[in-house]
Amino acid sequence: PVTVVPNGITREELPTPVRDADEGDPIRLVSAGRLLAHKRVDVAIDTVAELRSRGIAAELTVIGEGPEREALREHAQRAGVADAVTFADFLADHRDLLAMIGSADALLFASQREGFGMVALEAMSMGTPVVTSDHSDNAARMLVRDGVDGAVTEASASHFADAVEKVLPNLAQISANARERSAEYDWENLADRVAALYREAMAA
Repeated sequence: PVTVVPNGITREELPTPVRDADEGDPIRLVSAGRLLAHKRVDVAIDTVAELRSRGIAAELTVIGEGPEREALREHAQRAGVADAVTFADFLADHRDLLAMIGSADALLFASQREGFGMVALEAMSMGTPVVTSDHSDNAARMLVRDGVDGAVTEASASHFADAVEKVLPNLAQISANARERSAEYDWENLADRVAALYREAMAA
């Protein structure tokens, strides 16, 4: 038998999330990770365009570097949302990255291929709901409980926009659910699981 113990987080070291948006401010969305084609950051950009076409003000911060960066800038131009999409470099202090994710209303994570999806777990630990793709190769979909602490849906602008619209009215509860879910991945809990597995192996 094989038991997999997943990656974890140290919740006690997380910065305090600050969401200081006023009523009427644009929805604040974030995408974080290497800018590679299979990450499908273009879907996040198109989601902003889709929300704006529905009369919903939205802004996106794309955090990360990679070979697709210039292509994504051009994509934002073509989609007519260059004014609403900000590109930010990776932050040297990981706590600053977490704080930026924690200030957003939702993380858009349309990746087609993830072995785990660490950024999704980190977002949830900050109380930021995750909208992720239902692609079979995206393991991050296993972290998110659809409709409970985020959304798992088809990686298209219309589906992601629908998911954002469903999440926002219940943001406080979904944020609380996301933080509760992330507690299962605290390193203290995972260390206890590993210790128990070793005890079982030694007793066998």
